[in-house]
Amino acid sequence: MKKIFYILIFIFLLFSCAKADSGKKIEKKESDFGKGENFYNFFGFDLLNRLFYEDENVVISPFSISTALAITYEGAGGETEKEIKRVFHFPDKESLRKIYSNQIKNFDKESKEITIKISNGLWMEKSYKFRKDYPERIKESYNSFAQKLDFINETEESRLKINKFIEEFTEEKIKDFIPKGMIDESTALVITNAIYFNSLWEKQFEKKYTFEEDFFVNKNKKVKCKMMSTKLEKPLKYFENEKFFIVEFPYADSNFSAFFIVPKEEIKTLYPLKYSEIENSIDSMRYEKFDRISFPKFKLEKKYLLNEILIKMGMKESFTQNADFSFITDFSDLYISNVIHQSFLKVDEEGSEAAAATGVVIVKETAVIPKRILKIDKPFLFIIMEKQTGNMLFIAKVENPQFEE
Repeated sequence: MKKIFYILIFIFLLFSCAKADSGKKIEKKESDFGKGENFYNFFGFDLLNRLFYEDENVVISPFSISTALAITYEGAGGETEKEIKRVFHFPDKESLRKIYSNQIKNFDKESKEITIKISNGLWMEKSYKFRKDYPERIKESYNSFAQKLDFINETEESRLKINKFIEEFTEEKIKDFIPKGMIDESTALVITNAIYFNSLWEKQFEKKYTFEEDFFVNKNKKVKCKMMSTKLEKPLKYFENEKFFIVEFPYADSNFSAFFIVPKEEIKTLYPLKYSEIENSIDSMRYEKFDRISFPKFKLEKKYLLNEILIKMGMKESFTQNADFSFITDFSDLYISNVIHQSFLKVDEEGSEAAAATGVVIVKETAVIPKRILKIDKPFLFIIMEKQTGNMLFIAKVENPQFEE
């Protein structure tokens, strides 16, 4: 029996891969994985460590989350700005704009082999006074659109409109994105990012060679999975150390690849995951010849409310009424109410399809009207009255209210 200890960490890693000769160390280009400007990789591993033991399967898009929060960061000032910058490993705002302006252009292509597209949106309460330069700056650097909605009078219609856009943009892979109740009349701004990816493998699998096989979760547990398998004519990039091995499996578009990081023992031996270790390992990958490769076909769908995790990571002020979003508005009444992330990933014989959306809901502070609660918890008089005549039909004094069945 073939024994497999398998973990999918970032099968959907999007970055350029330089071509190298067999047996030689890979030379990275300026846009390659691990460059300092790829801050979302650092954040991705930070977040994955937080989610590591929460569920058996985790799927996130660090790029999507970081992009939505980069747009949020553009509107922040003071300590709020500093906290977001630290959590997401962002550079200064001017550098960040240049990075995203260049990278987003590369993530927009459609052919027979691959479709990848990204959308950034500002959904703005039509009656709220935003700084004019904020949406202009976001449009220029993040290729974002801005649309005004009536969150006050058309709350549910606005939510459904945002959800419809996200669903259509992600080819119906991200549905019911913003849950009911998350948007209300206090909502001033919803920032959204959506990403969709669909690509064929360079070397596709024949379905007749997909069989049900054992998948070894740990030393004591195994489950059945649909294992795909194919012969290999070309060598694959590979790295191995005492803890894990990494193998790269390319898509038809040579700028994109899937990477499998497979521990030699149980998955818990990889925790905590260190981005620098993975980065150095990928730098050290060399071409090696294999006769065949096998891995499972699968589909994952996840939804995360990231408030608590981001607060624990250090983004505390953003979620309070002390938040500083002075580059969005001249008023001091905005703060984040929710950060939501939803993701989809399917891997099969033909290739991979993935989608994700991230939403940042920013609300305006409103005067809190105390609720009037009437509670009678001391002795009282009780009267039954006929109101037209004012006749008191019954009068009672109650000092010890007992009730026996």
